[in-house]
Order: sequence, then C-alpha cells, then structure tokens
Amino acid sequence: MTPEQFEARRDGIGGSEIAAILGLDPFSGPLDVWLAKVEGYQKPTTEDMERGQFLEAGIADWYAQREQLGAGNLQPGLRLDHGSLPHVFATPDRISFTALSTAPTQRPRTRLVSIKAPRRAGDSWGETGGSHVPVGYVLQLQWEAAVVRSLPSMPYDWESTMHLVALIDGDLRVYPVETDLELQAQLLDYAAKW
Repeated sequence: MTPEQFEARRDGIGGSEIAAILGLDPFSGPLDVWLAKVEGYQKPTTEDMERGQFLEAGIADWYAQREQLGAGNLQPGLRLDHGSLPHVFATPDRISFTALSTAPTQRPRTRLVSIKAPRRAGDSWGETGGSHVPVGYVLQLQWEAAVVRSLPSMPYDWESTMHLVALIDGDLRVYPVETDLELQAQLLDYAAKW
C-alpha cells in the first residue's frame, strides 16, 4: 500500500483485518491491528505480500476471461464505508458486473470477488467444488458483503454468491462463497465491541 492508502485505513476496520481481530489469522493478531490503528505500525513487506501485489491484476484478468465478463466488467473495488457504522469499511479486490438486461428497469447485477495468490496450497485449500478454504478469506468476503448491504441506494443488485479466486499451484481456482447474514451480523457486532 502507498503511505496514503495505509493512512486512510487507520481510521477503521477493513475486511482484511477481521480475521486478525478474531484471532483467526495465522500471520496477524488483535494486537497487530491495534498497533497499526493507534501507533501507525506497519509490518515489513514480505515476499508473499509482494507476490500477491504483482499477481493480483493477472489473476483478475484470467478470472474475467474464464467467466466471460467482457472488457470493463471486472473493476477494482474502491473504499466503501458502512452506511451506519463509523469506522467500518471494505475495499473489495474486484467487483464483477454481470451481463445486463436491456430492460430499462433492471439494475446491473454485481458480485464481490476476492483474489489470492498463496505460495502453495497446503492443507488450507480444497478442490474448487469443495468449501475448504482459509477461514480468514471467507470472513473477509462476509465482511465486505456486510458493508455493501449497508449502503443506501446502491444502483446494483448484489449476487448472494461471492467468488474467492486463487492461483493454487499454477491453477486458477474459483471458490463460491455464499452470503451468511447471521455471520455478517456477528462480525460487525464483535468488531464494534473490539
């Protein structure tokens, strides 16, 4: 992240931090998040972080081609602030815009897409048809969906299925993640107390 992006994230809790706050992130914990918000501490950039930064755009392009989204139908997400909870925001990796109807009353359908480039599959990643993926990434998508649902007058219809897209051992895998409203409410409640 640029210094400006890092500074903008200090004022709230984003999707990439919710697993750490819950103690479910193997690389970061609640104290790390607190130090980043209050003291401005930044973890040193690792090779794994660099790999993700450099590969994200290529993985997104591959996913867009495979999903036949067409040019411009997969956009990087911008910062979205929760509609009513201060200090809660999301910065989705990508938002996909599905084919639009020609009916003037139908709104665009969109999907949240999270992109990952792990070093290796390990025990955390199952086959694409399965649901075995790292819990932190599922929590991140649920958090982002909770923020999106809170926004007043969004000009889109959001799909209930989100996609976790990962480059695993050289293969592009797409893991569907279903919206879980109960889990989203629990995440927001816990974060507010934290």
